[in-house]
Amino acid sequence: MSLAQLTGLYFLEFPMISRRPNLNGRDNAQTQPAITRALIAVPIPGSRAAQAIDAGSGIVLLPFEADATQAMAYYEGNRFGATNLQQWTERVHMAFSRASARYPTVARSMLALSELTIVGEFENNRFYIEKPEAAAAWLRVAPEAFSQQIAAWDKEQADKQAAKEFRENPARFMRNAARMR
Repeated sequence: MSLAQLTGLYFLEFPMISRRPNLNGRDNAQTQPAITRALIAVPIPGSRAAQAIDAGSGIVLLPFEADATQAMAYYEGNRFGATNLQQWTERVHMAFSRASARYPTVARSMLALSELTIVGEFENNRFYIEKPEAAAAWLRVAPEAFSQQIAAWDKEQADKQAAKEFRENPARFMRNAARMR
């Protein structure tokens, strides 16, 4: 499925209100659709995108409605060595967080889809990887190591979700846990 075909899948039906001050300093409410998923991409080796974006960066794509051959790419390369962005999964999550908030950053650009390989999707803090070999090559790791990184992320997210459910309603959590045995 192409990015143009997926365009309708990126936004919830319920709008997100963002407040930005106008030139007079007053709030200027703008309704924008909430972003719930994005495509994950890696540059094609030797392309302009591969030269412009730091190797190993996490890259997510949002559709550009005016031109189906391009997409807005948000990326995170951990250029400054932040401890919370050591793994590729963490960098993709950071890029997605910026994209979903439409955060103004220098780590975004309009890229031609012909310069990118779409390797999967990121939705609800989950990775759905369709081309692990391309992603592993971009990261310069073995495909097995890449798969282990994705599995570790998924386990961490499942653990966080379980802890949240336990905090919200311990009794229901224990009943559900007992049913699963």
